[in-house]
Order: sequence, then structure tokens, then C-alpha cells
Amino acid sequence: MNQVAPRLFYDTDMAKRNDYLITFRAVLMLWRVHPGFWEGVEVPYPKSKKLKDTKEFNEALDIPENLVYKPGKKLLRAIHDDRMNMRIWRRLLSRKYQLETNIHDLMSFCEVALTQLEFQCLLCRSSQRIKAPFDIPLVHPNALHCLRCDYNICSSCNQTPKSRAIKTCPNCLAPNALFSSTTLEGVFAAMNLPRR
Repeated sequence: MNQVAPRLFYDTDMAKRNDYLITFRAVLMLWRVHPGFWEGVEVPYPKSKKLKDTKEFNEALDIPENLVYKPGKKLLRAIHDDRMNMRIWRRLLSRKYQLETNIHDLMSFCEVALTQLEFQCLLCRSSQRIKAPFDIPLVHPNALHCLRCDYNICSSCNQTPKSRAIKTCPNCLAPNALFSSTTLEGVFAAMNLPRR
């Protein structure tokens, strides 16, 4: 986070930040790929629901005037371009959610955004690629996005021999719901994250 918002890094209430990150880490430790994923189990994804989900991605993002924190133009433009993750951005850009999660500046916005479970790769987590205790399995910017549940997984993780033949989402098991998404790269760049 120091790279994202260096001037703000020392001006925050560290106890609240630590509480948030410790809670996030505890949730992350319990989070696993759906048990049926490796067996190729599929949960029906009705066409009517798929059409509704697709329609939601094409709706414009309305930014409320009474937000606690409104991102700058560069980040806001990148968020607008990231249509696949629109439901996540709507949640992050709601006043109620910002008050609940203590979003009040660029650093807290980026921190909360990057710790959304939808931006953590389930397959990185399950393959034990994450070794250090505070590593976060942040999805690669070139990701696959599940239209049904909004989870993102790294395209490279989905190309492992074990998962290559599986065409379902590792979170919700929806068949044919994973779509390529490259717009996260713009969001990560606007947050000043190092390229991965």
C-alpha cells in the first residue's frame, strides 16, 4: 500500500487497518475451491439468469454525489472501463459500504478494493503458490471472470494440466460462465501497483 498512496501511508489509523487486514487474512485462510470443481461437477446456470447478468455489465456506473471517498479521474476512468467487475465497483462506490469498511482516502479505497474476495484467485490459493503468511493471491490482470458470481481467476492458473479440461467456475461451478477480462490491468495501473 505504501506504493499506492505513499503520502497517506503514515497518516492513517493503523489499528483499524490492522484489524481489517487480520480479519481478511482469517477469511482467506478458510476460503477454498468448491469441492466439486476438481471432479468436473456443474451447477445449472439458466439462460435467463445469464442474460440478466450480461445486461448488468452493460449498464453505466453511476457515482453517487454523497460518497465518503471518490477516486481520482484516472482510477475512475479505469473502473468505468472494467465492465466485467461492475457489480464489485458498484459495491465499493456506495456510501453505505464505504462507511462500513472505513474507506476515506485513496489508500483505504485501494486496500479494501484489492482485498475483495472476488479479486483473489481461488486456484492460486488452492495450489499453495502463496507461501508467506501475509501474501494475498491477487488475481493476475489478464484474468477469467465468472459472469455468475463475479469471481476472477488467473488465466495462467486455469491452464494447469489439472484444471485445463474443466470449464466451470471454481467458486460457483457454473458451466461456460468464465470470460476473458483484461481491463483489470488498467485499474491496477491506476492504483500504481507494480506490473505482475
